[in-house]
Amino acid sequence: MANIKIYKITSAQTPDVYIGSTKGSLAVRMAGHRRSYSSFLKGERSNMTSFAIVKFQDATIELLQEVPEDVRDDEELRFQQEEPNCINKYDPTLYKATKPALNMDHVFTDEEKEKINGAPTKNAKYVLRNYYRNRQRKCREATLRAVTKTGKVPRDRTLEKYNITAQELAQAIRGR
Repeated sequence: MANIKIYKITSAQTPDVYIGSTKGSLAVRMAGHRRSYSSFLKGERSNMTSFAIVKFQDATIELLQEVPEDVRDDEELRFQQEEPNCINKYDPTLYKATKPALNMDHVFTDEEKEKINGAPTKNAKYVLRNYYRNRQRKCREATLRAVTKTGKVPRDRTLEKYNITAQELAQAIRGR
């Protein structure tokens, strides 16, 4: 099992601290943050929390701890919560659970391809590709959450469209 590096990015020009983790080298990770910031300035990607620090020329990356991969998220979260000036306090375990699995087998329709190609930035194209790849699964999950929340059974057409079984429907209703 590979060791993961928990790191922090700081600058003398701000009290803010960014804490993250990587499998690779710290130099490569910092170069990635800087490259992303450069793309952001060109309008090619959306904002990232780390940009508040990496925009400064004196921003540096520092190793906090190397940890086994199976405790990565817990340790990263612990460091984020212990640092009072951490600007990216989020629960990595939650993010991992909600991050969509890439459906690389998805065949884009002509309409989807047109919308992706018409997107104004590389990041917007990336977001649209992932949206179309995972739309079916996300809509299915949203439908089941709505059933749990409201207790209302969707139309047969919706159940069929998202391949929701009677057992899943009963389980969602019981989850109320």
